[in-house]
Amino acid sequence: MLRDPHKFWALGQEGQRAAWAYEHVTSYFDGSLVQYGRVVELWRQSSAVPEASEGSWEAKLKLMHQVVRDIHFLLVSKQAIWRTLSTLSSQDLYPSFQSVVPLKVQWAPYFEQYREPRNSFEHFEDQILGNDSRSNSPGFGVRLLPDGSFSLGVQQPVVLGEASKRQLVEFYAAFEQTLLAVVDGVA
Repeated sequence: MLRDPHKFWALGQEGQRAAWAYEHVTSYFDGSLVQYGRVVELWRQSSAVPEASEGSWEAKLKLMHQVVRDIHFLLVSKQAIWRTLSTLSSQDLYPSFQSVVPLKVQWAPYFEQYREPRNSFEHFEDQILGNDSRSNSPGFGVRLLPDGSFSLGVQQPVVLGEASKRQLVEFYAAFEQTLLAVVDGVA
């Protein structure tokens, strides 16, 4: 958490934009943590519905539809963080924050693995409701695996469990440390 957000202002307009970018990343990071928790809890609830009980199919279906939507929201949040980090890496827009570039390079594989699945989840309803008008469907079906990974259709599983969450927390700590080092160095 920022100790003194006014330190960004010492960098003028660039610092103000960087403070907004920091807040943007922070809000999507916090949202991601909520989504991780929701996916796990809803999946647990679905698994707890007795198979042979009346209405169990409908209950499980409703819960798993929400799991799919929460995974999509999680992936949208990760992509928002990635786009903001990419923008902060711009030499033209943020010359004082070029220490973000190595962070972006280091974390590119983590964030890029979620781009294709995010696009697939964006159009998941195309697979369920009828023709794939955009021709970008990976095929029918979502798989949620015990190791915390998921995939759509024929896609390779993408890690979404505790390891992924820990990596996001690790990224955020490095991101915050990088930005604070810049603004602390100016003051």
